[in-house]
Amino acid sequence: MSGNVRNLRDSFLHFVADNLPAASVHPLRFDSARPQYNSLQIGRINIAFHDATYSTMYPTCQFATLDILHTAELDALDLEESLVALLQLGGSTELTDYSGSTPVQVSNSLIYWNPLQIKFRTVASVDYFHRSAVIELWTRYINVNPLPRPLFLNGASGVTTFDTTLTGNINVNLQSLSTGELYTFIWAQDNIGGHTVTLPSSMKGATPPSLTPNAVTVQTFLQRSDGTLDAIGPATYN
Repeated sequence: MSGNVRNLRDSFLHFVADNLPAASVHPLRFDSARPQYNSLQIGRINIAFHDATYSTMYPTCQFATLDILHTAELDALDLEESLVALLQLGGSTELTDYSGSTPVQVSNSLIYWNPLQIKFRTVASVDYFHRSAVIELWTRYINVNPLPRPLFLNGASGVTTFDTTLTGNINVNLQSLSTGELYTFIWAQDNIGGHTVTLPSSMKGATPPSLTPNAVTVQTFLQRSDGTLDAIGPATYN
């Protein structure tokens, strides 16, 4: 198996399992020596990977199927809600190599997904309540200088909306903002995605932009007299 794809699988499984300790994650894969890995299990978050795209120059892509089975419908929905809430927190996690005795983070690399495209459906069954979703995962290896470039956003002349297309990592600097004004920040990933935005500490309640290719993240802030920018609500994703 390609190192890129194996790291993607392992990183996503650990992300879910480590952040939902009360849930039990069951990775599905064919293993003749361990037949329990070959089938869905009740009362667990079943995760299967398929349709991988192999590449060292572009984001490695792989689909994952998430299946929740339970003998009680409400218990299944509680587990689903916890999983969706986790996956909607930013839409990314660090890419880590778990092949050795000690996990090692892969330098400047992330695994990411679209947090707004997580949609479960009911699968008919007479034996248990079954919910299923498919999520598309990407891994991006960044082989360029990882230091973010500075981006200066100036609120002079009444500018209140800052619309930026991300083609690389950026470090945001804000200038000439007016007390009591609302400022909207729009971050649009290019068709590669994975670009990060480092915001000033004065921006309170900021949501990290989605790393998904072509994703657009929008969030509005209020400029306070003490120099802070307070988010007036969570970011929206398109």
